[in-house]
Formats: sequence, structure tokens, C-alpha cells
Amino acid sequence: MDSSAGRPRVAFLEWLEPIYIGGHWVPEMIHCAGGEDALGTVGKASFRVPLQEVVEAEPEVLLIAPCGYAAKQARSEYESLELPGQWNAIPAVRNNRVYALNANSYFSRPGPRLVTGIEIVAKVLQPTVAVSAEAESAILPIPSRGAAARAASI
Repeated sequence: MDSSAGRPRVAFLEWLEPIYIGGHWVPEMIHCAGGEDALGTVGKASFRVPLQEVVEAEPEVLLIAPCGYAAKQARSEYESLELPGQWNAIPAVRNNRVYALNANSYFSRPGPRLVTGIEIVAKVLQPTVAVSAEAESAILPIPSRGAAARAASI
């Protein structure tokens, strides 16, 4: 956790191949929810980054929300990626803090549902915070492949 601000570092992936970081209002949503956007900048458009840049940012929480996708579709896209071993060094991946979110409903389009998007991120960052039932049901955890492999071997 970023000790200077007490906010977990968050990476919001708006697209997966190639990787795009969420921009525009998304970094501000993360801030309102209690996080620090590890790569995005408030008011800046979404932008492409190399995978290595995500690894080096060391996000503690990874939000997978490809533009226009529902959470199940986002999870499926993420799980189909062939990621290099260095991906597992990301704190969010190591600590099972990777989540698929419904970008289409709560993050990709400006409007009143962005408030629910902030609630969703707040719940991910602070699991004990009370949020609406809609926000609560919109979070789809993605277990790390390493964790799944360890669980299967037990």
C-alpha cells in the first residue's frame, strides 16, 4: 500500500490485447473510491502501455474492465491471455486481488451509473465498506492461476 497516502495502488485495464489503461474519468473514480491509480491520469484519454509497464507499476489491485464488456466476458478474456511468468510478480496477482468488472454498465460511458462504478471500486478496495446490492453483485474475482494450481494439488 502507498504509505504516503494510505491508498492501494490500482491498475484499471480498459483493454487487454494490446493493454490500454483506463483514462478520462476512471482515475478520478479510483481516487473517490479510496485508491491511487498506478498508471492512469485524471482527464487524460485511455492509452496503450506495454505489459512490462503494468508489471513495473506493481499495482496492489488489478481491475479488468475491457470497454463494452460485461464482467463474465472480461474474466473470460483475461483468463484466455497467455501471460508471461513476470505477470505473477504483480502484487495484485500474487495476492488474488484481480477483479473483472462490467465496463459497459459502470465505467465506459459518462452518466449516473458512474456512481455505482465508484461503489464497486470502493468495495474491491475496502471489503468491509457498505455499498448497494447492485455494486456488491457487480464484482467478479479472478483467482490467480498459481492459486488455482496450488488448490488443485491439495
